[in-house]
Order: sequence, then structure tokens, then C-alpha cells
Amino acid sequence: MESIQINIQNQIDILSSETIEGFPNRQGLRRVTGNLLEKSFIQLSAAINPDLSIEVGAHESSFSLEMKKNNPDIRSIAFEANPYVFEKYEVDLKSMNIEYENKAISEVNGEITFSIPTSLNGNKIHLSNAISSIHQRSNNNFTYQTITAQSIRLDSYISNQYHNIVLWIDVEGAQLNVINSANKIWKNISAVYIEVEKAEVWQGQNKDTEVNGLLKKLGFIEIMRDNLARVQYNSVYIKQTLLSLPKIIGIIHQYEEQLKSLITKSDTKESKI
Repeated sequence: MESIQINIQNQIDILSSETIEGFPNRQGLRRVTGNLLEKSFIQLSAAINPDLSIEVGAHESSFSLEMKKNNPDIRSIAFEANPYVFEKYEVDLKSMNIEYENKAISEVNGEITFSIPTSLNGNKIHLSNAISSIHQRSNNNFTYQTITAQSIRLDSYISNQYHNIVLWIDVEGAQLNVINSANKIWKNISAVYIEVEKAEVWQGQNKDTEVNGLLKKLGFIEIMRDNLARVQYNSVYIKQTLLSLPKIIGIIHQYEEQLKSLITKSDTKESKI
């Protein structure tokens, strides 16, 4: 069966519609689209039936926990470079049989500089925050604690014994660092959830068009996205060859219908977002 072409523009039009852009509680609406996309990716992952899940920039490892809940026998690896976050969640996650690793993922096997924001405009930020990165923010009003973190390439850590991998990437501007670290195992990856930016939020970062272009070259197609923020959103990519699976098409169409329903709720002013 030939793969079916997905028009991501349908979702972009819905997410950028005047009704949604003008909705009074924009933050709440963004959270709703984000939750819908996360649930859809979990469903997609279950339909693919992976033999390995990888979460990069894991923080509390919500994706890995969902994968374990749906399939207790799956191997789930979660990477978190911020040592304060790692210390906060290590015991609980390892008790859930999640391989929780205090490592950054980049093209480097060794050590790398990692920046943990400590304040913004003089206001203190907790060290176990979710916005630490290999890169510093373009906004110069942040201050940082800079540390040396252990770093590893994904294709050095993951063996070729896995042939159906799902990958979650949430790395605050370091998307291409992760993508390039997996060169030798991309043929074994089936689906990707990734946070991207339309404009530079982190210094020297690659933007969404560059991420999209590279993933296309690797044989992936964008099938779903949310409306996380003005210049930031999450995307789901799947290996082009998997678009012949009816379950996959069903999940995509269901997600689009859920987005359309947000417009209906917004138009009637009855949304409880």
C-alpha cells in the first residue's frame, strides 16, 4: 500500500485562525493544544508498538512514564542534564524501571558546558527549572549557573539491536545537537516528538525550518503540531513509510477533529479552557 500524504497546513490554519488567535485565555488554549498533542503522540507510539522509547530533556520524564504504563516491558531511557532536576526525580523514576541518566545529548562524547538559569530580571529561578540548556537565552536579562555536564551521542549509547524507536526531544534550542548525535540509528527510529522555535529564543540555535528540513532528509514527515507559544510549538514526525498504517491515519484525523472542536467552543464562548 502506498503511503498517504498528510497536509499539515490544515492544522496550521486551524491553530492560526482568527478565532484561536483572539481567544481571551491564550495561555489556557495553548495548554489544551499541547495536552491534545501529547496524548496523540502517546496513542501513536502505542500503535507503532516500539521496542525502545528515548526521552531527551526529560525533566520529570512524563513521556517515559506513559510508555511504561502502556507497556511495562518496554525499555525506556530518559536523559536529563540538569543535576538539580536529576536529583529531584532520580529515586522515583528508577523505582519505575526508567533508565534515568544525568547526561546531556549532543555530538560530543565527553564533557560539555551547560547553563542553568538562576534569575530573570532579578527574580530568582529555581535551579530545578525546565529551561536549562546547552545554549543560553537570547534575552540578556537572564543570569546563569554554568556547569560542566557529561555528554554522550545517542548513537554511542543506543545499540542497533532496537529497530522500532520512539524519540521525545525537548532540549531548549539544542534540537540539532540531538538530531546529529543519532546519525547511526535514524534508520531505527519510527516517530519523533520535538519542541521547535520559529525565531531565535536561544543564542545560536537552529529554527523550525532547519529542523524540518533535516528530518525530511532523514525520511520523516511532520503529521501533527500544537500552538505552544508565539514563536514555539511542538511537532510530531513519523517515518514516511509508516503512513500506510490505518491506525496512524486515524490518530492524525482524530487530532485534527479535536483542534476543530476548539474553534467551535471558542466561537460559542462556552469553552472552559
